[in-house]
Amino acid sequence: MREEPPKDLIQLLERLQLASAGQVRAMARRVRRLARELPPLESVWVDALAQARLLTPFQAAEINAGRGTALRVGPYLLCGPIGPPNYVDNYLAREPSGGSTVRLALAPYRPDRLPDLPKRLENLVAASRGLEAETLAPVRAAGIDAERVWAASDHHPGVAAADWMAHNGRFPPEVALEIARQMAAALELVHKAGLCHGDVSAAGLILGQSGRILLPQPGLRGAIRPEEGYAQADLPPEAYDYLSPERILEGTPPNLRSDIYACGCVWWHLLTGRAPIAGGDSLSKLKGASRARIADVRELAPETPPALAEAIAACVRPEAAARPESFDRLAAMLGPATAGGKSALARRVGRRSALREEMIRHVENWRKAAWPLAGAACVLIFLLVGWRGRDTQGPDPAASAASPAGSAFEPASPGIGGPAGPRVTTDRPPRVVRPPDESLPPQGDLVLASSGPRPVGSLSLRAGQVVRGGPGKRPAILVPPEGLRVRPENVRFENIDFVWQKPAAARASESRQSPGAIDAEGAILCVEASRAEFHGCSFRSEGGGNQLPAAIRWSHPAAQGRTELALPAGQLRLSHCVFHEGVTGIACRTAGAISLELVNTLHLSSGPLVWLDHVPGADEPVRIGLKGVTLRSSGPVLECSCPEGKDRPGMIAIEAERSVLVTARQSPLVRFVGPGSPERLLGNLRWTGQGSLISPDGVIAQWRPREGETQTLDESAASIAGLVRSEVQFAGPAGDNPSSSQVVRWHAPLSSPNPPGIDAGIVSPEFDNSCP
Repeated sequence: MREEPPKDLIQLLERLQLASAGQVRAMARRVRRLARELPPLESVWVDALAQARLLTPFQAAEINAGRGTALRVGPYLLCGPIGPPNYVDNYLAREPSGGSTVRLALAPYRPDRLPDLPKRLENLVAASRGLEAETLAPVRAAGIDAERVWAASDHHPGVAAADWMAHNGRFPPEVALEIARQMAAALELVHKAGLCHGDVSAAGLILGQSGRILLPQPGLRGAIRPEEGYAQADLPPEAYDYLSPERILEGTPPNLRSDIYACGCVWWHLLTGRAPIAGGDSLSKLKGASRARIADVRELAPETPPALAEAIAACVRPEAAARPESFDRLAAMLGPATAGGKSALARRVGRRSALREEMIRHVENWRKAAWPLAGAACVLIFLLVGWRGRDTQGPDPAASAASPAGSAFEPASPGIGGPAGPRVTTDRPPRVVRPPDESLPPQGDLVLASSGPRPVGSLSLRAGQVVRGGPGKRPAILVPPEGLRVRPENVRFENIDFVWQKPAAARASESRQSPGAIDAEGAILCVEASRAEFHGCSFRSEGGGNQLPAAIRWSHPAAQGRTELALPAGQLRLSHCVFHEGVTGIACRTAGAISLELVNTLHLSSGPLVWLDHVPGADEPVRIGLKGVTLRSSGPVLECSCPEGKDRPGMIAIEAERSVLVTARQSPLVRFVGPGSPERLLGNLRWTGQGSLISPDGVIAQWRPREGETQTLDESAASIAGLVRSEVQFAGPAGDNPSSSQVVRWHAPLSSPNPPGIDAGIVSPEFDNSCP
């Protein structure tokens, strides 16, 4: 019986013009051989077509993944991915009618961010028609296909300079000089055509075996990404290595002086073998690039030709006006390209380096000695196993030290074996491995007494310490008005109830405050570290009142401005916690990039879950992650204080997964407070995620410029996704018991039958505030 290929597969391949029905049916014999005794699935037919080279491996993988229709982009068919530059995805592509292979750049299309992009692409293609040079591969055609921008240019084989350096190290000075001369001449042609390259980089510099360089897609980055800066930190770090400082600080589009600056950075990179700006992530790169502190190239490459060193120094000046006024001027500083320089470049690109040859020789020598080495390794492993198997006996666990009378702490006992570890002996009977004693805490934990609520004035903490109660115990701490200070890094609090004792003076003055006002000074925990974690904890304020202290006041860094090339960054993580009525959640007085992670957490207070004391700057992105979080008749998810005069606000990203965000009737999800207009900050708000519920009449964003005057903001200015409006029914009335805030009914379709919001079974239990 002859196997027939799936009809859907034939229709797809014919629509893409990849193969005809006859060509697919001709694969039947190959399919039987591949499938053996299994049924001839569609994936087997696709593999057979790939083996017959009717499909490329990339095309076969995309069809098997169900993305076959995405292989057609405009008039082209994608053949496979190729390398950088890093701001777009590049593919080899061809026209189905058998046209030549092109380099096709793809990027996401967001019409709300760049509505004039179609006109920009049209102008780019028109201006590129006059660019005819061996060193350039201009954009020949461009367009928008569904949600993708595409741009096609001629494909020329070669290796990217960044890839060459990754395998071979830095370039010899004479080769770097030749590359610089060719780049200056090519970019002069680009600017005479009325274009700006916009992405001069080592990743976008293609080196051919003929000794010529190639600059692909001039003008494309400036067309699809006219602005770069902290609000556009969505690219890999290396994509920001050559940005000029004014582009980051002022948001200006690429121009002649920014291209000249990028040339200086690329040449510095070729000579030294590393990028001129340090940083392990995109934000660090952006901050380093904005400072433009690039050392003299001769400090790392003293053999640099004087002309090239002077040109680099002139190009990387922080002030744009101080750089060379044209590429003609830069070419005059470097001199013309030479036949000898091209030959040296061709030799370097066309053959393997001496370093790689040496590595290959070492590998061959190792292979010849593989068997003797394997034998020696077996003997060594036998000896090690025999030694580990010899008898060792550790000392008995030390006795637990008694707690001082009336102390709020129970000091942790040493672990099994003591601080020095087990003693190794050779003349004792075989060791008996004892199970760990559950009554002994791990070494280094700070164990709190759990015999009822106790006042605690301070905590003696160490970095990385865990603060908890004894096994099965849940301590309660009565916190003084000034709060408890947490300075060491990476402290973790587990299953603790924190209660703030409000000072009498604050209670007397609250009659003049509006309900729900944030107490700027009061806090239960004053965290001054970059990282801390809370698991199964609860926070409440004793005595009620209008002013709401912060459950956690996060002040970081203590000394601002101490970092040069890296942003100060910090993270707080809370899991299975409860914010009771009478407290603000987390009050942030931070600088730099911060991240707040809240998992399975319940917020019952009329105060905000997160409060920012100032509008984050362009170099201070804020990320708030919510997973299984419930807000019940509470304040907003985020409240931000907005003074006047903030021109370039930073990015605020909120990621909500399967959360229930039912705020009080007068509370939005996001609130801006203060005289400063929040319009630009609202435009930098990115709300993502899936399966999170808000009430049908819930408000996304409000602005309260002064007390009593609240304006609802147009939510279309922000990027909001993943929120579903739905009525929600809870298990019981709001109260101290988290189980009553478990969602039992909702009316919106979700991807999972499990209820959204908190899992009350693992949230901190109801707090018993009865004193002994």
